[in-house]
Amino acid sequence: MAAAFAGAVPGGCAGTNNGNGGAAGENGAAGGNGAGGDKTGAGGATGGTAGSGGSTPGTGGGSPPGTGGAATGSGGGVGAGGRSGTGGAGAGGAAATGGSSGGGTGGNGGNGGNGGSTGGNGPEVWVSPTGSDTNAGTQAAPFLTIQHAQGAITAGGTIWVMAGTYQYDRTVNLSLAGSANNVTRLWAVPGGARPVLDFSQQARNVSSNRGFTVPGSYWHLKGFEVKNAGDNCINISGSNNTVEWVEADGCDDTGIQITASGSGTGSNNLILNCDAHDNFDTATGGENADGIDAKLNIGPGNILRGCRSWNNADDGYDLFGVTQVVTIDGCWAIANGQTSTGMKGANSDGNGFKLGGNGVPAVHVVTRSFAVGNVKCGYTLNNNTATPDVSDSGALANNPDTCSITIRNRVTITMTAAQAIAAQRDANGNLPAVQ
Repeated sequence: MAAAFAGAVPGGCAGTNNGNGGAAGENGAAGGNGAGGDKTGAGGATGGTAGSGGSTPGTGGGSPPGTGGAATGSGGGVGAGGRSGTGGAGAGGAAATGGSSGGGTGGNGGNGGNGGSTGGNGPEVWVSPTGSDTNAGTQAAPFLTIQHAQGAITAGGTIWVMAGTYQYDRTVNLSLAGSANNVTRLWAVPGGARPVLDFSQQARNVSSNRGFTVPGSYWHLKGFEVKNAGDNCINISGSNNTVEWVEADGCDDTGIQITASGSGTGSNNLILNCDAHDNFDTATGGENADGIDAKLNIGPGNILRGCRSWNNADDGYDLFGVTQVVTIDGCWAIANGQTSTGMKGANSDGNGFKLGGNGVPAVHVVTRSFAVGNVKCGYTLNNNTATPDVSDSGALANNPDTCSITIRNRVTITMTAAQAIAAQRDANGNLPAVQ
């Protein structure tokens, strides 16, 4: 961090009359923002040294001379800590210059830079496809399995998933219970290739053979692919969890499913910027393998946002039997009803957004979402005894676009299914604008 410099303070000029008042000191330049890093960061360094006010008095005339600048410039503030990576060091502002003759006050120094956002507060461990659970779990000597890594941290810790393909034959059960101030992170290491967690060694058509189960709370999963599990890729029965920028594909049931294990469970979960595709359940003839679900007796507050679901055997999104309101915002449902290789079961439905079922009421909210090229309905009520609120959304080339659903402020789109599937997310995982 560059040090701030003290202001230069010239004396006042002589005069026949009273000395002129000093010019006001210049403000210090603002401190630069701290750069975010890749791990939990310390706060930014303290800002720059305070600038000195003017000191030399002006040479007065017959009356008293002008005085130097009065106040000194203050240093920059302390930079805040970061969620990911090392918080940036905040650069303090340049010191203020004092007044040239009497009366002026010194300017204030700039503020210190800010670090990244707040985040994981606990210990950190690493896993790698070439690691071993007998290792220390450091970046240089990582563990092999996520399950073992979980036992080495406490709530609020971080498990860093290094690039490569992991071959797992058993379910990873994320059971730690955290809090709003102790979110446990399972994150791909930023900047590298997306890690792949392959569960193809599991037996298919076995309901307990899921890739991940999440009965815990305040977990944040981010940045990897889960594939080929014998049931769900990811099954969430806990509350206050986030699954972000995860790809779930090739599993023998729904890709990502929020469910309930008891009263009040499965609440306040966020599925953010995720992709789910090519999930197919052989045992039930394609009846259950959706892309992303929030179904059955889940609690309130679940949100699906910025997600994309395509070529799943059954539906894109399924809210079957839910009495609590689920919010779907900015999601796409594409070509559901068969896989990308043409696999279609005898019981495959092929709806884009299935917004109910089992004859129970829930006014689900769907906004800014799009259904393209699904085998059956783009949006369907599906025996919901209430009327979901679908607005600012669009549909194209479904069969038909809506089934007992009205879209308020319907948006016209031209994007084909192939274009929607091929669309690239940005560096933060966000989908592009719909055409």
